[in-house]
Amino acid sequence: MDEVLASIGECLGEYGLGLTARGGPDGAGLSVWDAELIRLDGQWRKPMTAAFLPAMTLGSYDRVSWPSDRPRDRLILGHRMTPRSAAQFRALGVSYVDSAGNAFVQDPTLLIDVRGKVPVASGRGGPEEVGLVNLFSTKRAQVLFALLSWPALTEMSTRTVARCAGVSVGLVSEVLEQLKATDRAPSDLVPGGRSRDALIDQWTAAFPTGLGAERRTRRFESGDLDVRPVPGVEMMVSGEAATSWVRHQTVSLWVRPWQPAIAFANRWRTGRGSNVAVRDMFWLAPVPRPGGIRAAPPLLVYAELMAAGDGRAREAAGRLRQETDLVDA
Repeated sequence: MDEVLASIGECLGEYGLGLTARGGPDGAGLSVWDAELIRLDGQWRKPMTAAFLPAMTLGSYDRVSWPSDRPRDRLILGHRMTPRSAAQFRALGVSYVDSAGNAFVQDPTLLIDVRGKVPVASGRGGPEEVGLVNLFSTKRAQVLFALLSWPALTEMSTRTVARCAGVSVGLVSEVLEQLKATDRAPSDLVPGGRSRDALIDQWTAAFPTGLGAERRTRRFESGDLDVRPVPGVEMMVSGEAATSWVRHQTVSLWVRPWQPAIAFANRWRTGRGSNVAVRDMFWLAPVPRPGGIRAAPPLLVYAELMAAGDGRAREAAGRLRQETDLVDA
């Protein structure tokens, strides 16, 4: 750990920054301490709450007992930040620095955003956190999606949750055990629950590199953004097209099953531009919904609006969250 922290200090120095701290990480690497990032010329300083993470993932971050009485920005330090985790932490607005020099620090008067650096191999591999389960991996994110979208599932059997989330019963049990290990009961995920808002924020941050990743998306171009139904295909609209608060210029669809006839019926074409995104539905609502094209569950709409990176879309996302609590009623 000392070697990693020394490397981080050297990287910060290259960026014209220094780090001072009161206290420091313990052996488990999950404690927090008061820290301050400073510019070496003395023209800028920022108090932060810092933590060393053996595994720089949302799952590890989620296990840290961040103090509620210190509303400071957070800084995580560790051996290696993967590009996927880096994107998730940037979406959350959490600062980070790893031993290779990958870094993100954002402030109204300063921005450090360094990506793509690879740590020098040490012969013993990077630090690992034994027994840690990443709650926000793609399949586990499906379980959280179901529990957050339909709070009544928190009181139902694991088999019912598995059916709604599109995963195995064993995976549902694993997620519930991980929630328990981090001192969260299923009841904490319902509206008003103490863990709901944090899990929604982290789930949303993980969406662009997980359930909403490019590898899971079919893209098309269309001059007509009105979607036509296709017999035998369930279709749900998400993102900009699912809200009346944003004049949409794109369409995001979740379908079951995917058929080439969908593109044919809507006269979509592949090409350089793409304003239509199509993904496979992975969930089943606990209560059957009427047929036809309808809006996707609010949590998905919210995540896509937030991922758009547009101010108007984010404003619409905030309004959707306030009005629905992201429950699929």
